[in-house]
Amino acid sequence: SQYAEKQIGFILFSILVAIIIIAIPFDFFKSLAYVFYLIGIGLLLFVFFYGHEVKGAKGWINLGAGIPSLQPSEFMKYFLVLALGKYLMYQDTYHRWRDLIIPFLLCAIPMIFLLKQPDLGSSMIYMPLLFTLLFALGFRIKNIFFLIILGSSLIFIFWNYTEYIHKYQKDRVLAFAYPEEKKKKEAYQLQSSLTAIGDGGILGKGYQQGTVHGFDRLPESHTDFVFAVICEDFGLIGGTVVFCLFLFFIFSLMNLLSTTKEPFALCVILGVSIIMFYQVVISMSVVLGLMPTTGLTLPLVSYGGSSVLANYMGVALAVNASHYDVLMVSKSEFSENG
Repeated sequence: SQYAEKQIGFILFSILVAIIIIAIPFDFFKSLAYVFYLIGIGLLLFVFFYGHEVKGAKGWINLGAGIPSLQPSEFMKYFLVLALGKYLMYQDTYHRWRDLIIPFLLCAIPMIFLLKQPDLGSSMIYMPLLFTLLFALGFRIKNIFFLIILGSSLIFIFWNYTEYIHKYQKDRVLAFAYPEEKKKKEAYQLQSSLTAIGDGGILGKGYQQGTVHGFDRLPESHTDFVFAVICEDFGLIGGTVVFCLFLFFIFSLMNLLSTTKEPFALCVILGVSIIMFYQVVISMSVVLGLMPTTGLTLPLVSYGGSSVLANYMGVALAVNASHYDVLMVSKSEFSENG
């Protein structure tokens, strides 16, 4: 009940903030896109030196007694969308290789801070966000493949020759590859999740009737692994309903693209939709054992003030952008050759 009461408070506050964001003229966000990005970097820098540590991750800002801690990584995703949208709003800024340095750095800088916290789950979204956004905006597919190869090479380097990827994170990947060998420790959370989903069957055990989930049996069952709780209580049918609701939600976000032609607004709507898509895919895949365990909440479902507020803010930005019908002419002619 304590978590439920707090979550209701988070949601009500987030709705209020979302209404305010929608009411603000969209030019405000467009003109201050880079400022918001710098604010996000400043918060991550503050966390790096003075952050509050929770379960081994130094990723929160303690705001005082009785006030929920702030997790800057949740907000940084949408600050990044604003910055990328401001830079990529003209086609002549991303068809030349040298022009990709800036958007790459915009993504890489917060990723480094997140890997140091460590927060592998949030950092996993940044580069896929950039690649998908570039692909949607018309960047050449062969160049996208080159970037993916480059990104894979960087992961190999980080894995083998740096300390940015911690030992416990490597153990989680190994636990994903060899679950039976590590089921008592590194793969315990994954095994418990799969057991909960299996016990739910088709119809589930009923609301709050599940026996596998709980803080002692399935750690983080109210945040990262909340989808396993849904599947145990409401079964395959309940899990499918939630999945279909997310599909409808993301489709509705993408449908906002038809309401505006302004380049920056289009980039923001695309960015928010892409972030939501990857959050849902990664979170559900981890719970279902399709990906190594990472700390990533299921948007708008998992418990957590920062997660709820950030995602409501992101959706509000997309809705606000859809109402922005001022067509800005490119600073140069739109061209495939750049």
